Amino acid sequence: MMGIEFKISVEKDLRKIDAVFHENIFKKIDELKKFPETGGVKKIQTLKTFYRMRVGDYRVIFQVLKNDHKIVIVHIRHRKIAYRDF
Repeated sequence: MMGIEFKISVEKDLRKIDAVFHENIFKKIDELKKFPETGGVKKIQTLKTFYRMRVGDYRVIFQVLKNDHKIVIVHIRHRKIAYRDF
């Protein structure tokens, strides 16, 4: 089972998302503890250890650190701007 950590950037991202969607997003993030069996997860092709998970119109961008047994949530953004910093 993997542990989950959040980058500081996630707090900023969540402020831009309507609170109505937060519960759904956090339910899906909780499912990531079972990675790689979690459904709806795809690897970001250009980055070795980064993945994305779809939650409605939002994307949870995360990094898997297998040696440390943890997942680091990097961004939670609308699908239109989710990949801008990559």
